[in-house]
Amino acid sequence: MMKKIVSVILFLFPVLTFAQTVDTTGGDTLQLVNATRAFKQGDTIINILTLNIGVQGYQIPEESRKILKANGLDILEKDTVIIDKKNKPRTRIIKALVVLKDTSLIKKDFSFFIKTYTDNDTNYSKKEWFENKVEIKVKNNDIYYIQVTTDQIEMANRFHMEGKIYVVVAVSMILFFTIIFYLVYLERKTKRLEKQLKDK
Repeated sequence: MMKKIVSVILFLFPVLTFAQTVDTTGGDTLQLVNATRAFKQGDTIINILTLNIGVQGYQIPEESRKILKANGLDILEKDTVIIDKKNKPRTRIIKALVVLKDTSLIKKDFSFFIKTYTDNDTNYSKKEWFENKVEIKVKNNDIYYIQVTTDQIEMANRFHMEGKIYVVVAVSMILFFTIIFYLVYLERKTKRLEKQLKDK
């Protein structure tokens, strides 16, 4: 019985812990283009800064970068330095485009993810993150349909941006393993007592 309880905790605890870190809401869908023309080399496929209102920055997961490269797409970026409200220099992205680099690699449907954030204040707690899933349909080696589905990410923004989310996860894991060791200890103690009772 104890082993079953431990197994259930082993399965549920990581799920519950990390489920508190990221929660997606929303699910807005934007159809960007139902293309009737052929895309040419150098054409803009996605303007990242217009995916959401007030986008100030973005992140593209490594897996999505590989997908972009494999399908002949590339990221074209330009930034500038501005002075924020605290008179400190900050780098601000003024252009971020997904462009078609190699038309010969466009062969089948694919999708990738782009995380964007808005930042209307220097305070970390003001940042809002969005996860954008870009689905691209291909027909006759040409892009004919692009759809973007956006989910707002509700996360521990301040902890995440300051790197403290890892402290939260570490403490959670320490508590988790402490509980497991205690349950194992109780199980062994119970077996020892049962054996003593049988011997009597």
